[in-house]
Amino acid sequence: MSYSEPPSYLDWSPAGRGSGWRYLSGTVLILVIWFAGQIVVLLPGLLLLGGDIGADGSLTTPAPWGGLLLSLASFLPLFVATPLIVRFLHRRPALTVVTPFRRLDGRLIALGAGLWLVPMAGFAVVTLLLRSGDAPRWNYEPGVFWPALLMAGTLLAMQTSAEELFFRGYLLQWFRKVSGNVWLLAAFSGLVFGVPHLVNPEVAGSSGLEWVPALAIYFATGFSLAVVSVRSGTIELALGAHYVNNFVNVVLITTENSALGAPSLWVDVAPDVVEAAVTSVVSAAIFILLAWRVRGRGQLRPLEQPLPRHAPVPQLPPPGWFPDPLQQAPYRWWDGQQWSGHVG
Repeated sequence: MSYSEPPSYLDWSPAGRGSGWRYLSGTVLILVIWFAGQIVVLLPGLLLLGGDIGADGSLTTPAPWGGLLLSLASFLPLFVATPLIVRFLHRRPALTVVTPFRRLDGRLIALGAGLWLVPMAGFAVVTLLLRSGDAPRWNYEPGVFWPALLMAGTLLAMQTSAEELFFRGYLLQWFRKVSGNVWLLAAFSGLVFGVPHLVNPEVAGSSGLEWVPALAIYFATGFSLAVVSVRSGTIELALGAHYVNNFVNVVLITTENSALGAPSLWVDVAPDVVEAAVTSVVSAAIFILLAWRVRGRGQLRPLEQPLPRHAPVPQLPPPGWFPDPLQQAPYRWWDGQQWSGHVG
């Protein structure tokens, strides 16, 4: 086994215990841990906050920020489950679901956030200026906004990372065993990311063919995040982009019936699904263009061979064999353009 050029976290798809049935059972286990773990997380939270679960699945509590707290906390089991499955079911380092390099690159995460914010902010301003209907209303409430801002800086990063680890990390590594085509991988990611989001309260009430633009909103997001992940060889751009997208929706402007509640400074009282779909599709296309040539860089983790189904019988070294104390450990460094370092 060897790295592709440029190297990618998808190269780890067959490493360790990387058979297809393990990815299938791993996906089932992740979902079971997620949904079962939500009971462990939400029930004590609801009891402590005196909250309730509405008929539409929304979380309501006497504390105006309680719904946001519980919604974000419900992703904690997913955040924990994916790395655990990678480590113990697939027998490889948990970070390989994110990057082929030894360490996370915070600069790449920040770059992803900035590149996503450019089209998002631009279209928000344009659509609000051109809209002839109701303008967003000012929604600042100190008792809601400041706790929400605190959670946006902490729990929100966990929530978005949990989704990226599963959708752009684990599932794309599984689907990589079927196809390496960036567009097929992105279409797959867009669908599996978009369909579950159709139950979100902001689009769940869509009637007739309104589900098509509603799906397009989330499909475009998942599609674009997958494209830049496959192109860059790491999901770090997607981690930053997803976080800043949700941060804006929690802190700055959101819809009245948002899945994360409405603690933001402004609330869009007259959201239009078609308008949101067009904005999402065009913004996703701009994000792909801006990030098209970005590549991950760093010291590569030595790529492990797939483990055999049965442990091999240990062989004794030949007579007179001694290890070479001067032998160097192999490593390679990818600077985004070319290889460097000791090849081994």
